[in-house]
Amino acid sequence: MSETQASLRQGPTPQQFKRWLEYVIQPVARAADTELYFLEQCSSTWRFHNRSLEHIALIRERVRRDAHPLLAQLLRYMPEVATGVAEHDLLAHSVRERAATAQDSLLGDPMFKEAVETAHARYVGAGVDNANWQGAYSDGKRVDLAAQYVVNKTPPEGVPDGYTAREFWAAEGALLLEYRSRPEHQQVFIALETEIGRLRVVSERLLELLGSKRDELADSLGMPAAIPA
Repeated sequence: MSETQASLRQGPTPQQFKRWLEYVIQPVARAADTELYFLEQCSSTWRFHNRSLEHIALIRERVRRDAHPLLAQLLRYMPEVATGVAEHDLLAHSVRERAATAQDSLLGDPMFKEAVETAHARYVGAGVDNANWQGAYSDGKRVDLAAQYVVNKTPPEGVPDGYTAREFWAAEGALLLEYRSRPEHQQVFIALETEIGRLRVVSERLLELLGSKRDELADSLGMPAAIPA
């Protein structure tokens, strides 16, 4: 048994706790806060170009690779947190799979493709300054990008400033979002929203649990529960 493993039988040392705090607890907490912000908007943060979620990830992906041993150490010491992490990661994977299914459902619908092209023609026909609303993506990816916004339930005014699609989505997004409730897609999106809701509950619970365990350890060691700015 290593010295570190032996010491954890009596609890972490102040130095071990500081390393957990800096390299595991605080990065995971920051990521969870961001994740919850989007989950509360029912957004999976789906990105079609790499078929992944931008702000939702497995917990180990939120920790530096060289700190993965610290994460494993912390989870061995805190089995309740380990259980919460396992639940979170299972649901994060499920949300990604549901988002991918929703994207594919839209792309497989000729009516959706036609609706995007019609919206594009209407937008360009209005004499806008920026007709290339899909930005760096080619014309052939126009439907993919529109589907991404539908999958993420991006409201018409929800595209951030600076994004080339902002004006297009403000003008045409409402009509395209209606495809979420079309009979041929409705069950897919209900399944996605259900998993997003479950992940939100689990993420909130994990964040609270991690915070309480952090505070308990800090109190027992007579240390601050956060690294000073």
